Amino acid sequence: MAKRHTAAAAACLLLAGCLVWAGRKRTVTYLPDESAFPNAQIGYAPGVLDSGTEGATLRYLGLTWRQLEPEEGAYAWETIEQTCHLAELRARGVHLVLRISCDEPGDEAHLDIPDWLYEQTGTGRWAKKRGLPRKMGHAAGAETFRRIATYCKNLGVEYLTVYAFSTENWKRSADEVQAIMALFEKYLHEAIDEMERDHIRLKILGELGPISPELRALIERTDEISTHYQGFQANICMNYGGRDEIVHAARRFAADCVKGVKKPEELTEADFAHYLYTDGIPDPELIIRPSGELRTSNFLLWQSAYAEYYFTDVLWPDFDEPELDKAIASYQKRERRFGGRK
Repeated sequence: MAKRHTAAAAACLLLAGCLVWAGRKRTVTYLPDESAFPNAQIGYAPGVLDSGTEGATLRYLGLTWRQLEPEEGAYAWETIEQTCHLAELRARGVHLVLRISCDEPGDEAHLDIPDWLYEQTGTGRWAKKRGLPRKMGHAAGAETFRRIATYCKNLGVEYLTVYAFSTENWKRSADEVQAIMALFEKYLHEAIDEMERDHIRLKILGELGPISPELRALIERTDEISTHYQGFQANICMNYGGRDEIVHAARRFAADCVKGVKKPEELTEADFAHYLYTDGIPDPELIIRPSGELRTSNFLLWQSAYAEYYFTDVLWPDFDEPELDKAIASYQKRERRFGGRK
């Protein structure tokens, strides 16, 4: 039974056609419809635990990722089969429509990805260790950025880039995403006054299409205010992914080729860099990876080709000025050869 479930999930099957209910056969014909579909879960199949539907030969089974994989690498198929009486349904010849969701919108505490996955994020672990709501971890992380940005400016650092929200972070609960966006909006309002006072440039990097029109307008306003400032520049990656950035750049270059502005055979690495979100920004020299993770997490994949990495177990909300000093001291001991020899 478990293997059949897995195959159905992998193939993302959508069953349609014939439904037998209480001995009566009903044929349904579906026509193309381009209107908005407000609820992707509505349909014609009763749930596996719905009462009064014993005669149905097609049932709907909806699972969250948390239910399916409560522990990393350990799938709860046996528990699911027992809870949902799947053996009994199979014996009666019932077929299943299986749907696995990363998120089902709900209240503030709602989270449908497993705890083990969420806790791999620094802010999530920071909040859990202190018994605080997850959004408090994000708020603490935002304050860390504010403090570290000021310290970098005073040290003479010219560019600082932070990863605020990735293209993959949309998989988190709707409430958490909303809290992050609200926090980001609050930060931008506060940053406008600081930029004007301290002459700090602030640039947002990423695909802003999915972000709300109100927040996009605020981002544009922030960019207009800080464009003419010289000196320290802080970059915030919002709805950013390294792979997505490269695909986006490739599409822009292809569009220029279609227009006759560019020729494919003349493309160089330097030319391609102009199509990236970071156009005009130097490649990073040092990338700091906090929270004990040993991966790049889809961050600045093109730009980091020869960046030096510093890894630390310190969670981002706890990252402070002395920890930054350690990272810089480590970087200063590196010998950067860029593929050559000295």
